[in-house]
Amino acid sequence: MKRWFTVLLCMLVVALMGSACSTKELVKDPVTLTVLYGSGTTEFDKAYGDMFRQKYPHVTLRVINYTQHEAYKTINDLIKVMNDVQPDIVELYSSHLVELVEKGQLIELDSYIQSSSFDIDHMYAPVIEALRLEGEGRLYGLTPYFPGTALYYNKTLFDLNHIPVPSSAVTWEQMIDLAKLFPSGEGYSGTYINKPYTNKFNYVRYIGFQNGLRVIDSTGKKVTVDTESWKNMWTKGIESFQSGAMVEVIAELFPPSFSEDQYTELWLKNNAFAAGKAAMVVADYSMAEQLELIQNSTSPNKPEFEWDLVAYIPNGNKPNGAFIPDMNKIFAMTTYSKNVQDAWELLSFMHSGSTMLRLNNQHDLGYGYLSSRPAAARKIGDKNISAFYQATEAINSGKSIKWPAAFLDPFMKIGEEEVELAASGDQTVEQSVVNMQQRWQEALDAALLAEGASGK
Repeated sequence: MKRWFTVLLCMLVVALMGSACSTKELVKDPVTLTVLYGSGTTEFDKAYGDMFRQKYPHVTLRVINYTQHEAYKTINDLIKVMNDVQPDIVELYSSHLVELVEKGQLIELDSYIQSSSFDIDHMYAPVIEALRLEGEGRLYGLTPYFPGTALYYNKTLFDLNHIPVPSSAVTWEQMIDLAKLFPSGEGYSGTYINKPYTNKFNYVRYIGFQNGLRVIDSTGKKVTVDTESWKNMWTKGIESFQSGAMVEVIAELFPPSFSEDQYTELWLKNNAFAAGKAAMVVADYSMAEQLELIQNSTSPNKPEFEWDLVAYIPNGNKPNGAFIPDMNKIFAMTTYSKNVQDAWELLSFMHSGSTMLRLNNQHDLGYGYLSSRPAAARKIGDKNISAFYQATEAINSGKSIKWPAAFLDPFMKIGEEEVELAASGDQTVEQSVVNMQQRWQEALDAALLAEGASGK
């Protein structure tokens, strides 16, 4: 009996020693990760930090609010702050990502993804592709959300006019053709844009941009708005206003401060679709959120109508494509990091399925933005939110051509003048295109000359 007791005692001692050794092996050295973030420590901890520390207790997070450094005025300002702060992870806009990649200050993520269990396959493919385009084919950043768009339609107005509702993805041209079917003078329109937030010129230019058209060629020195593709776009866009299919709605600018009730009333006043006065509109996810808010409000002016969404195809030549506008919350690892593997653990944790699902459930993704993981998208009633996720590829062009700063003001002024003259019938579209080509080229030449003289 004593012999068995001795054996058991020895076994227990060995087990305890092994356990102690195992525990010792699992204890990691303390690490501090610095994150250059846009909203400060409290917001970061709520979204990511508190949960990350529970999983990785050896990591201390040092979160620095970049707005205190005015880091994002220019890329050079941002680089100065990065040199000072030495961040492991930085939050970026799309334009900053492109420039930091060029300067070699970000770490490519592909090798870390391939050697880990990070599930990139269930992130929205067009978003990842758009990020790769900005990284010259390589992935240097991840984003928890993106500003996607879909076509909203007012089923009540379609039914009233005996027009079948769109049942599948709709191109821009198809939307305009549908809008023409709605009668004028009935207090509502087929579709619309909001002034002063945009205007005829900016709208047509943006549709052209989504269709792969560029105002300036790859050299940055030649204006190219008189090509056949551009001429076709100017003609179709201007004709959409002349026909009444597309109308301009004058919006009232929001005051600096307002109550929730005032906000709802301003939305109803400024947004024709929310007010039930437009059959269709291409808009982002914030429209769905706002319609939900209005429906749940006590406003005596809220309209009663049925609505839903279908996928919107910005470029009819690429029916599976989505245009992903500039993203403003891209997280990237920097070459300043001395703890790259721990930085990757944080970055991958922030974009994991469980984290992004929790953010969406808490409404912490950001107003009007969609989760980059379709499975984490927040539902709104029985609405077809999947319309935001129908594409399989990005139609972004990647790196954009830098314009001289002095060209921007004349570009806008000339464009607005010429498009307005054509839309009003005071001159032909063809003449407006000729004028834009000539006047813009002269303005660009002058801006390039001034830029060269200043040494910028």
